[in-house]
Amino acid sequence: MEQFLEFIINHWILSLALVVIAGLLISSELGQHIGGVKQVGPAEATKMVNHKNALLLDVREKSDQQDGLLPGAISLPCSEIEARLAELEKYRQQPVITFCKNGQKGKRACGVLSKQGFDSLYNLDGGLLAWQTANMPVQKSG
Repeated sequence: MEQFLEFIINHWILSLALVVIAGLLISSELGQHIGGVKQVGPAEATKMVNHKNALLLDVREKSDQQDGLLPGAISLPCSEIEARLAELEKYRQQPVITFCKNGQKGKRACGVLSKQGFDSLYNLDGGLLAWQTANMPVQKSG
């Protein structure tokens, strides 16, 4: 224990960095769980679409959709969600799985939808890249 305290005193910058990084990781994880956004992988998303009638919501911009589209997905860019919220009203009672290229915009879209009263929100962990890595079907755009 004495050596541990001596290390912390002698290397206080490293110790402080460790505490800050650990705090950021913990707050990030807690934020996702408290915010109500659950991460799902491609296999779980497929099960939800097939068994729970989940909506796949593509929140990428139209210019980013040349990588392909998920079968049955609805396209609504993240930047337009609030303005076009009426288009999603009929899906309010079913699970909504947002996705983008890598999962970041999907998380933001879930935040917007959560503030608008949508309860059953999920984000495709890893986005379209994870979907393609799992060899799941992708439709050509255009």
